[in-house]
Amino acid sequence: MRDDDPNSRQTEEELRSLRQQVDELAGQLADQKQRNERQRRRVQRYRRLYEDAPHAYFSVGVDGKIRSLNRRAEEMLGYPKEQLFGVDVSMLYADTPDGKERAAAAFRRFIAGEDIDDEELQMRRANGELMWISLSVRANRDDQGNIIDSRSAILDIDARKDAEEALQDANDELERWAIRRARQLASTTEELQHSRVSYREIFNSATDMIVVQDLETGEILDVNAEYTRATGFSADELREKGVAAFSPPGDQYAPEKAMQYVARAAQGHPQLFEWAYLSKSGRLRHTEVHLKRVMLGGQPRLLGIVRDITKRRRAEEYRQSLEG
Repeated sequence: MRDDDPNSRQTEEELRSLRQQVDELAGQLADQKQRNERQRRRVQRYRRLYEDAPHAYFSVGVDGKIRSLNRRAEEMLGYPKEQLFGVDVSMLYADTPDGKERAAAAFRRFIAGEDIDDEELQMRRANGELMWISLSVRANRDDQGNIIDSRSAILDIDARKDAEEALQDANDELERWAIRRARQLASTTEELQHSRVSYREIFNSATDMIVVQDLETGEILDVNAEYTRATGFSADELREKGVAAFSPPGDQYAPEKAMQYVARAAQGHPQLFEWAYLSKSGRLRHTEVHLKRVMLGGQPRLLGIVRDITKRRRAEEYRQSLEG
């Protein structure tokens, strides 16, 4: 075949075009391989974060069956993963008023599309021990918005519940002591006056911050000396501004959330929760608040015992950063 043969030239052009297409396809395949490898590494990284997280995580389908769980969930409950896959999640809850019944109600709310935040329930470990947990749930949805399964986070709050019970016992004993003392001091006006002075001395000598609030509005009525020292505000400023004025910005410390605690405590349910405040100098401080309905001077009030836990929070954050 001659070099100037048209058929030969056409064949060579077709071969060059074919080689170019092959080279382009090889490049595309190499790029795709790199993308797949990056995606695989990302998936592995997220899987490690999920597995090694300090909190227990579950995924539960709309049928109530467990689809996945992480290592912390295994450790917390004492069951191996293989034994829990496909099991109805209700079997993990205790046969107590705060167990299966409340868990079923929470599941119905999830199916209805409602987010679950810090629902306190009782579960039962594999060894039969009861365990208090705080449950938060969000829904995974498909492109049409239908719920597929849940993202459920579980926090062990046994220690917090023990503290609440200890606080309740201490408050009950304090109330009994106050009643006995009041009866003793009611015999004479002089003794009653002495009691008022002693109360104020005890109130102001406490190392924890103490606040007395209105039962319905949450308005600050009285604070002790430690409260004014820690916040930097005077008692008059605190009464005028209220809790919301020196709470940090953001939904976590919104006035509406504070009033939820006030409302539950006013109904006779003692509250134990974490809050934060900005001192007059602008310093952020973390606290643990014990809020309870009491009778003071013959009037129903809310009594708050506020303890600074800033150092503890920083230590926990440091420990978690090391674990991460």
